[in-house]
Amino acid sequence: MKKLFFIFFIIFPLILSSQEALKPILIDSFEIKAEHFIGRDTYNNFYFIEENTLIKKQNNAKTEYQNLALGKLEYVDLSNPLLLVLFYKDFNTIVLLDQQMNETQKISGNDFGLVFDTVGLARQNNLWFFDSVSQKFGLYNLKENSFKLISTYFPTKFKQWNSTYNNFEWIDKNNDFFSINFFGKITNTKKIDDFEKIKIVNQNDFLAKQGQSIYFITTEKKYEIKIEQKSFKNFCFKDGILSIFTTDKVFNYKINLP
Repeated sequence: MKKLFFIFFIIFPLILSSQEALKPILIDSFEIKAEHFIGRDTYNNFYFIEENTLIKKQNNAKTEYQNLALGKLEYVDLSNPLLLVLFYKDFNTIVLLDQQMNETQKISGNDFGLVFDTVGLARQNNLWFFDSVSQKFGLYNLKENSFKLISTYFPTKFKQWNSTYNNFEWIDKNNDFFSINFFGKITNTKKIDDFEKIKIVNQNDFLAKQGQSIYFITTEKKYEIKIEQKSFKNFCFKDGILSIFTTDKVFNYKINLP
């Protein structure tokens, strides 16, 4: 009986630990030359930055956009493939591109007395932004070429952010997770562990890179995602596809998150 108990005592934790791992299925991979991997859109197009040029890969075709006069391309919002949002922080400028990567609109915060710290696509032809001068969140209306500040004074430092049509979500330098809705209400829901890279899946779930491992973190559990790559630079998750970017290749996995 003692021997059986001892075997159970050894095996049971292993069973529990195996339940905390997720095993995605490799779908395909392709080679790419790029400095930074941005992500994948809903049409299965992939976006990269090489020599400060945004590159869109559509199967074997590539489309590029470059604007060296605006300095470093800081951020790209892919939430709507028909309306890409590019942020050039050094020149306080937002550039909008259509599906063919043609420039359709350019917005300078200097024209409105604003200094954009973060931006993102919102609903009803609006952009989210945080103004580092007033330390307030706002909405910029693309059709009316106007803006309004929607929050009270709220100083914060952004570590990672994500925009949806109804909410702007971010993780600050202290790893606190916040969100603001369209009416300016700010909610602080949780504190998360410190990781090298964090991708916000929704208000409760996150994907995080620590070392050369990826974890899926929920309110209750932390799962390690078992991938074949032992070294990688970045990753993204979209519509059930986890994309891993190494130095010269992208690997796409099908994964069902709990």
